Amino acid sequence: MAEAMKRRQARLKDLDRYFPNMAVLDEASAGTAAEIPWLPSWLPIAAHPGGGHLFLDLREGPMHGCIGEMDKEDVGFWKPVWPSVTAMLAEIADALVNGTAAKGHYRARVEDDSRLYWCYDREAHAYPGQRP
Repeated sequence: MAEAMKRRQARLKDLDRYFPNMAVLDEASAGTAAEIPWLPSWLPIAAHPGGGHLFLDLREGPMHGCIGEMDKEDVGFWKPVWPSVTAMLAEIADALVNGTAAKGHYRARVEDDSRLYWCYDREAHAYPGQRP
């Protein structure tokens, strides 16, 4: 949790200076698109070494608690990847049990260090964070 909070603070640093509409976007309903690098109501829950994040959208609204994805090269959040943590974990568990990909393009592998890693098959599918 400490690492997630550290990443969150790093993302928020100076954003309000460059994005004066940040407060308005942060008050929008959860799951609403936001063309901004980060919002105070997004809590990172997973990170990619290349700078991407999965985050929990904690804004109010019917999609409160949905999972979003942020790629540092495609600034903005366009639509939720999963509607909830429960849906995300259920799909990931199913993918692990059946040897399939979660969301059609995330494949798990266990390395020699016994850690679970996720691979992204960019050739087979469009990036889920891209604009619809």
